[in-house]
Amino acid sequence: VETRAHLVGHALRLSGRSSGTIEAKVVIGADGPSSATARGAKMALRQEVGVCIEYEMADVEIDPAAAEMYFGTRCAPGGYAWIIPLGKDVANVGVGTRPAYLQGKRLRDVLDTFIRDHPIAKEKLQNGEVTAVMRGLVPAGGMPPAIQKENVLLAGDAAGQVMATSGGGIPLAMVGGQAAGDVAARYIEGVGVLGEYPSRISTEMGKELENSVRIRQIVDKMMKSDRLMDTLFAMLPSDQMKATQRGQIPKALDRVQDLVANR
Repeated sequence: VETRAHLVGHALRLSGRSSGTIEAKVVIGADGPSSATARGAKMALRQEVGVCIEYEMADVEIDPAAAEMYFGTRCAPGGYAWIIPLGKDVANVGVGTRPAYLQGKRLRDVLDTFIRDHPIAKEKLQNGEVTAVMRGLVPAGGMPPAIQKENVLLAGDAAGQVMATSGGGIPLAMVGGQAAGDVAARYIEGVGVLGEYPSRISTEMGKELENSVRIRQIVDKMMKSDRLMDTLFAMLPSDQMKATQRGQIPKALDRVQDLVANR
């Protein structure tokens, strides 16, 4: 039995293994994209989310030095599939997209089809064994209107601190969590205010997060067609492709946007 915490005013009400109420000068909600902390504080959350499923697989034939991403309407409609090595013959294998692109398909079926039928991936994965299954939601719409309200700060997935282009959020969550902790400590010590947190986040990652949403919105229009995606990859050299993953908008993406607009 786990312990659950519910925000009630400026206090946390515990239920489950432990019970009672904890008064808090500051509450940092780092409790994921469906943040109960945000809901308890009546803070709006972004509604755009991705859905992901991942297998940990053993006995796979992979390059342990290479993380692989696969795109295509058949293997990962509206998103991408991945093979991320964990060792010589162990890897995380998954697929992520948004619900609208599934068109009634089960996400697990999409992943199983990728493993079984993709002409490249199946050669690496067909003899593998699934040893664990993980599922989750990933924010895909950027940060919500407010990440601080009264004595509540949101960080990580709860604050939408995720690159909308890739769903990557661990480094950003570390930055956001560090900033929230620093601001909270200064506030408790009487040398700072909690309102410093949004401006600090804006300085450290705000532009990159905004750009990642814009890039995702452009690429969304192309993901409906494998031919358009092939064109996108042909137009973006590898250095600019890496730039998009960091929330930087390369010049070539403007040409891509023009191409989509003229279709």
